[in-house]
Amino acid sequence: MTILKSNAERIEEIEQEISGVKSQYNITQFELDVMNSLKKLHFGSAKQNAILARIEIKVFGYSKELEPSKKGVVANV
Repeated sequence: MTILKSNAERIEEIEQEISGVKSQYNITQFELDVMNSLKKLHFGSAKQNAILARIEIKVFGYSKELEPSKKGVVANV
């Protein structure tokens, strides 16, 4: 059984990784705004989760929240 991380946990990991080097990961202001808005929500909508997964892929090269068959696939958002 896979235990999903909350938005806050996922965002905290991203923020720790990009601290001081956001431009190296090509994180846009829109994506930063989305992360800030999602921190308050335990889990987001499918579209919000797709945006968060896209950010994770930019930062880590993959998203732990995507199914194994969909790793590396970025949703059109």
